[in-house]
Amino acid sequence: LNVILACTVPKVITLWLDFGQDLVKRKKEKENLPKRRSAHASYLHIEDRTKYLHMINSQVDKYLAKKLPAYVSYTAWAQLLSRIDVPEESTSVVLEKIICSVATRYPRQTLWSLLALTKSNSPEKKNNGIRVIRTIKGTKSNLSEIVSSGESMANSLLQVCQMPLPPTAKGYKTLSKDFQFMKLLDRSCQLSVPVQKTLVANLPSAAGNEAMRTNNPYGNRII
Repeated sequence: LNVILACTVPKVITLWLDFGQDLVKRKKEKENLPKRRSAHASYLHIEDRTKYLHMINSQVDKYLAKKLPAYVSYTAWAQLLSRIDVPEESTSVVLEKIICSVATRYPRQTLWSLLALTKSNSPEKKNNGIRVIRTIKGTKSNLSEIVSSGESMANSLLQVCQMPLPPTAKGYKTLSKDFQFMKLLDRSCQLSVPVQKTLVANLPSAAGNEAMRTNNPYGNRII
């Protein structure tokens, strides 16, 4: 089952998001059609595709955002974040629901990449990422604390990256001694150490609802 999930979920998400993006493209094409051809715009199948997209959005929302365990969507976490700027509005709403459901369930693992999104050079991705972070903060008080600690760590690391090295600097440098890193942090970080052992989720090896329901993707691997 773990192989099936890892291969199938990203493909389903790709088909879904591409379908929504294609609909936006077709609507723009219709707007650019000459008036004399407006009556023949049915070749774009916009009305049918809009209806089908609403049906797909409803099913994706039902299963990936609500019904299935959050670790199922986490198998395509990087893909979900990379497509957060999908231009189709109703699809974007469902996509953000899925991202929020995964991030609120596994904040210690997901916030590393989600916080990086808020520093994106793309205005759409940055704004959508900030909106998701605000939504997560508003769900539970403990989540707000975890997010704030992650933000502090991310901002401190960025400050270190921008610090100039002395011209005479040689050899290895340490965060604590040479960059006074601990002074930059205003709180301890509650995120997991970002290594493969702590970030990769264990998927159920057996099929069936019970196996999926009882599967613990991280066990006690909070480091």
